[in-house]
Amino acid sequence: YYATAYAGVLMKNSKGLYTNAIYGFANMINSLVEQEHDNMFIAFDKGSKTFRHQSFADYKATRKKLPEELAMQIPLIKQFLRILKITQYETDEYEADDLIATLAKDAYNHFDQIQVITGDKDLLQLVNDKTIVSLTKKGIQELDDYTIDNFFEKMGIKPSQIPDYKGLVGDSSDNLPGIKGIGDKTAIKLLTTYPTLEEIIENVDSITGRTAALIKEYQEMGLQCKRLATLQQDVTVEFHLTDTKKEEYDLDELKQFYMDMDFNSFLTKLDKKKQAKKEQKQIEYKFVTEAKDIQDM
Repeated sequence: YYATAYAGVLMKNSKGLYTNAIYGFANMINSLVEQEHDNMFIAFDKGSKTFRHQSFADYKATRKKLPEELAMQIPLIKQFLRILKITQYETDEYEADDLIATLAKDAYNHFDQIQVITGDKDLLQLVNDKTIVSLTKKGIQELDDYTIDNFFEKMGIKPSQIPDYKGLVGDSSDNLPGIKGIGDKTAIKLLTTYPTLEEIIENVDSITGRTAALIKEYQEMGLQCKRLATLQQDVTVEFHLTDTKKEEYDLDELKQFYMDMDFNSFLTKLDKKKQAKKEQKQIEYKFVTEAKDIQDM
């Protein structure tokens, strides 16, 4: 939405409905559906006050209100996912990141590889020997993959240290101050010596100069920011991992959605897909018929 809004181009359909967010989202999801993923899950923020807001009143306080032109498109984005039979979920108490973290943890013992696609660096803490976090750069056409093999080279810390890092430097996007005066280089240096923020605080007397004074003064805020930045991985959800398995969907229903949105380019691609599917069925029918004929001889 914002990429096109900044350019001053807000798509509308013939009925005057804004569609630029729907179009961009559908374009990304269609690309993912065509890839060889066995299961898919999409998490939403519900927009309610979560446990983080309740424990820290200023959490995300600097975020601008969701534009009405975007808000009106979200129900249609969710309708699009229902047509594709892709599992989606949201909850009042937790954020989308917590839902993704919960699913990733649950999936660990059931899959050889898990891919998290996001624009949120908080999810980098999920990287492990099976989980890849792919940060979006230009939609999903250009992804920056973080794996257990390249993570330290990219970040200078371990995935599990992301909350500790946020506790030290804060996060302006979430309005988390961290420990005032501690920057990126100092944080990484401290976490190289002491694995967690708690250990840094315990050993503050071994740290010299202004850094030690800052840690002593703002340690409680740092610890709170770490707690807020730590993703919850035990959220109760009203579905099972098996519900995320990709299913066949109704191409005619999807076509009607595209027609309602005036997504002509998607309609062209869908018609080609329907034709290819029809031809594939004809090939399969011919094969079965010939095999039967041979068996009857």
